[in-house]
Amino acid sequence: MKKLENNSIDEEAFALGLVLKNLDNFDMSTFQGRLILQKSVYLMQAFDIYIGHDFSWYLRGPYSAHLASVGFKLQENYDRVPKGKFEKVVQKKFEGFLSFMEDKKNDPDRLEILASIHFLKNIYPKMPKEDILEKVKNKQKYFTKKQCQDAWIELNSEDLI
Repeated sequence: MKKLENNSIDEEAFALGLVLKNLDNFDMSTFQGRLILQKSVYLMQAFDIYIGHDFSWYLRGPYSAHLASVGFKLQENYDRVPKGKFEKVVQKKFEGFLSFMEDKKNDPDRLEILASIHFLKNIYPKMPKEDILEKVKNKQKYFTKKQCQDAWIELNSEDLI
């Protein structure tokens, strides 16, 4: 990957940092921080702001090994990355995403359940709601039926499912 000028950060990590500075929840030093990164970027892309990370179903919902790798590269230089902006149309979507994330950006459980339900609904679009919620609840046994239902309602209110 190409390095930026004399800095030791590559373009991909720098670009991720520009976006994450606006969210202000980046921390690769803990499992919870890495979980928050995964789910935050997944949900950002659910808002139609694709920044190049593909996800698959893993132990705690959608996961991107590539994103984890880029995140670790970014961790070393995060303090040197400024806040960035998108072009006008995408910036408006991003502001909607930031508003959505405001009360949950540091809550890994809430981000996990939202991302998991969204992911399953996207890969199984014809699967009934109750089956999706049951699948999430069975995989992540620490979630209650009510938490799953509340997350569905929240995603639906944002037109994400």
